[in-house]
Amino acid sequence: MKVYGRTGPLVFVLTVVAIQFLAHVAESKQRAKPRRPNIVVLMTDDQDVMLGTMDFMEKTKEGVINHGTTFKNAFTTSPICCPSRSSFLTGLYAHNHNVLTNTVLCGSQQWRETHEKRTFAKYLNDSGYETGYFGKYLNEYKGDYIPEGWNNWQGLVKNSRYYNYTLCNNGVREHHDDNYAEDYLTDLVLNRSISFFREAKRQDRERPVLSMLSFPAPHGPEAGAPPYQDMFANVTTHITPSYNYGPNPDKHWIMRQNKNEMDSTQHIFSQLLQQKRLQTLMSVDAGVEKLIDMLREIGELDNTYVLYTSDHGFHIGQFRLAKGKSMPYDFDTRVPFYLRGPGIPAENTLNEIVLNVDVAPTILALAGVEAPSHMDGRNFLPLIKNRKAVSPPWRDRFLIQRGKIPKKCKPTEPSKHAKLRQMCLTKRNEYGYPCKAKQANYCVHNNVTGEFRMKKCRSPPKKKKCKCAGGADRNSTTKISKKEKALRLKCHKKFINFQTLATEYALSEVGTYISRALLSGGSPKRRGHQSTRHRRSELRKLRQKNRKRRGTKSKGQKGKQRTQIPFRALRYRELFSFDSCKQEESKEQRKQCTYFVKILRGYIKKLHFNVRKDINSAMNRIRKRIDKDIFKRCLEIFRPPCTCSQQVTTDHTPAKPKTKTTVETPSVAEDHTAGDTPVPRKVKRRKRPKGASRNCNNVNSTNTITGMTCFRLDENKWVTPPTWGGPERCYCTNSNNNTYWCMRVINETADQLYCVFVTNFVEFYDMKIDPNQLINTYSEQPLDKISVIHNDLKRLSKCSGSEGNSSCHVPRGGFNTPSINVEGGDNNDFCGQKSPSSAAMLDQIGMENVEEDEEDIEDDIRDDPEEEWVPELREEDDDDDQEDWDDSTEDLLDTDHDGPEAIPEMIGDRWRGYFKNSHSEEQSDLPDQQSSSETTQSE
Repeated sequence: MKVYGRTGPLVFVLTVVAIQFLAHVAESKQRAKPRRPNIVVLMTDDQDVMLGTMDFMEKTKEGVINHGTTFKNAFTTSPICCPSRSSFLTGLYAHNHNVLTNTVLCGSQQWRETHEKRTFAKYLNDSGYETGYFGKYLNEYKGDYIPEGWNNWQGLVKNSRYYNYTLCNNGVREHHDDNYAEDYLTDLVLNRSISFFREAKRQDRERPVLSMLSFPAPHGPEAGAPPYQDMFANVTTHITPSYNYGPNPDKHWIMRQNKNEMDSTQHIFSQLLQQKRLQTLMSVDAGVEKLIDMLREIGELDNTYVLYTSDHGFHIGQFRLAKGKSMPYDFDTRVPFYLRGPGIPAENTLNEIVLNVDVAPTILALAGVEAPSHMDGRNFLPLIKNRKAVSPPWRDRFLIQRGKIPKKCKPTEPSKHAKLRQMCLTKRNEYGYPCKAKQANYCVHNNVTGEFRMKKCRSPPKKKKCKCAGGADRNSTTKISKKEKALRLKCHKKFINFQTLATEYALSEVGTYISRALLSGGSPKRRGHQSTRHRRSELRKLRQKNRKRRGTKSKGQKGKQRTQIPFRALRYRELFSFDSCKQEESKEQRKQCTYFVKILRGYIKKLHFNVRKDINSAMNRIRKRIDKDIFKRCLEIFRPPCTCSQQVTTDHTPAKPKTKTTVETPSVAEDHTAGDTPVPRKVKRRKRPKGASRNCNNVNSTNTITGMTCFRLDENKWVTPPTWGGPERCYCTNSNNNTYWCMRVINETADQLYCVFVTNFVEFYDMKIDPNQLINTYSEQPLDKISVIHNDLKRLSKCSGSEGNSSCHVPRGGFNTPSINVEGGDNNDFCGQKSPSSAAMLDQIGMENVEEDEEDIEDDIRDDPEEEWVPELREEDDDDDQEDWDDSTEDLLDTDHDGPEAIPEMIGDRWRGYFKNSHSEEQSDLPDQQSSSETTQSE
């Protein structure tokens, strides 16, 4: 026992030493394995780079920019909120996640079931990260669910606001008022994210944290915090070289609307808007400083990556646009982009292109998670470590897209016209004409365009009741007299002759016009100075020449000469002249005959119009557009008043008239007693104006444009100071159908922007020569160069993922493959946009294409095979309905084309060099292509 007492303390000491040694070994092993880094993402809303907002954020410079890397060429692939944020979260281009606007599929069920489950937050949460989201999410987020992948969710319902908003606090809708200390959204986002980060580290210091702060600033309504409402009164950093630049006739249709310079009111508004935007950013600037101090305080700053960026840029007065985004130019697509953290060099600048689709794969790489192959973006961390060793070489071009893609870009979904065509062809019994009993609609085929239309079946017109002497209660019947039978026979004869006479008359008129042009031997101007008598004499000589050439003697007749008049030009007078009506017996019949002739004359006026548009198609229209309804109308006009008889017919119960439930039929006056008031008919409700233009009602402004989204500038524009005290205005800055596909190229030798709009308008800017994108030089570029660029854009617009032939990782320098322009091939069609050609370039600069007829015009139109055929130019406008039916159309061949020397007067000296070089080579290969008119239609 004595020995044991002495060895007891020794055993205890050895045990303590062993425990300490094991703890030291475990701690050494833990130190050998580095902790996974924390990631903090700071995103602003509508913050620009080119208007100088970052120049005033000194605390952000000190906390993030000076301690990290600045990405000089950072861009968004969709300069609009919801598509850009969707690409930021998923690493996909807009055409792959299908969020194309701020409304269509933005936060929809399709987004929730597919792409929302594949955000970088979901992958990081599955790998062990504690995740939290704070602030604005998507524009159409309703706050009724928590997106997958986020442990702490503080998502703003709908769009950015500073006061009076609703927040989804981990599934519970939480309403906030206008108390600055408790409700100002920028401060609330910061405070709750700091509390979340501290609590996560307190519970488990080893568990990494992902925190995303989505600030509302500087998005409208630009409500600055009270401490900053007196700042930046005289700041003018928004005035860039493109500010108030215009007019812009070489840009797409939205830019061409602003033809007048900005007035003093718009200048004051622009300065005040920039001032209020900077005031909102001061709260973000102060929040960045507090966040960095918190990370430093808890010892996590050296193990945390902090990324600062924006969803897209902004413009104020650029190209005379009052304000907004969604344009493909640099002021809307460039974004601030800064990264600090472990291993990121301080005060470093990279010139390589970095996109919002690169954020998701890069964040996964920071967390040690492999990026899935379906992501379109690329991890840009190797650029920071050693950009020269990046393999494959980093991109030098990328896609910019915006707007709702037309249905023709979805080949799997048939268009409305295709569905209607299939229905009309396969269900002829159900949709045939004339309508059957209980048939609601019938199909109509346009022989010119080849399209089908659906029309409603109308009930036949009610027959007029015969007024007989027997009284109102006496029934009556009608008899067909001999005179009416004669009229029926006459109508039938006229209808049969009409088909051939109309065609012959049109051919006669066309031949007359061409003959006049050839006889005059000059331009339409010289023909205009000739007297009417001279033209008639020339025409008379031509007819005599034709009679001599075609006239032959019949052997069976004695001395009589059988003369065949060309086109039987005189026979139409029997049908279209009022003289035939004088032969009718009664005054009523002569009046009806005159009315019938007027109808036929109105129809022939349409034939004149069609002939001037296109001679060949007019011949087809004449044969196919004649309907038997003309014969029916003829019978209705010539039908004499009915005669009464003493026969009594069987009484039939009249059918109840079909009336809509929403419209009440007024009572008949005879049924009302004294003092009753008739039931008023419901007034049809007027439709509200489309788009945001309804906000501009009753505003006296010349800036409102139909089909564009507008905003109203009045005393209610801003609630927080400084407020607007100037006159009321309405500014239209964008359109819902502003859809385009652009490719931006930046490398050692090129700095370019190439855009194809949904209206087939094309723009090209070379920033090496024009850094502010002021002049569209598309028509000055060689066709082979444009063809190669267009092919790269076409490939990018359909790319998907990072692997395979359709990968979005375009090799540096592009594919260097021209775009083949062959009709009908899917590979030659860029989402409904034909690849550029010389004809398209000539169309865009104001020239019309000359279309030569491919059919044999000699047999159909000209009666003199030795005369030379002169093709006509298409006319955009023709107001034929104002002319008399028999006026000669002398402007059939009015447009003269004198070759390349006459063109510069039409399109300006700017295009002279291009046209002289390409006219001789390309004019013979002009395709049959009509320029599309640019239309607006709201979503």
